[in-house]
Amino acid sequence: MRSVNSFNHAISGIVESFKLEKNMRIHFTVAVIVIVAAVLTHVSRVELIELVLCIAFVIFAEMINTAVEAVCDMLSSEYNEFVRIAKNVSAGAVLVAAAASVIVGYLVFYRKIYSLSVVSIDYISNLPVHLTFAALGVLLFVVVLIKSITTKKRGSYVQGGMPSGHTAFAFALVTSIALLSSEIV
Repeated sequence: MRSVNSFNHAISGIVESFKLEKNMRIHFTVAVIVIVAAVLTHVSRVELIELVLCIAFVIFAEMINTAVEAVCDMLSSEYNEFVRIAKNVSAGAVLVAAAASVIVGYLVFYRKIYSLSVVSIDYISNLPVHLTFAALGVLLFVVVLIKSITTKKRGSYVQGGMPSGHTAFAFALVTSIALLSSEIV
């Protein structure tokens, strides 16, 4: 019975860190995306082990960071240099874990993404030219639609705010020209 209670307390700790920390929810979301990508790209067993260990490492570091912050907040409600150092060091540990995970993810997925991108670019560059103009029109429509949803000031769908229609259109146009031309200068 005692081991069951310990297990329940451990699960409660995971759930509480998930509820309390926005970064924990972000880590879990990225973990799900990485696992789905791993399944879809047919990573090897060793690569999957590497990814799972990295995910566990980041979540572990975030949980330790949450615990350190909770203890520091309990011990001192006023500014304390030692509390600042403890919180910064524990946050740094999460950053190191996340950076290492990004590097491992890059090494695992690079070849898979590269081969997919080469096939995609070849496919896109062989599409008819009129589809390019249709895609640019759809892009402008999507930008105005997003601006109409996110902009508080009525009537400013073309000027200011995010996303930038000018930037999106310019990027799409340059990308289209690069894909349609046989030689990129």
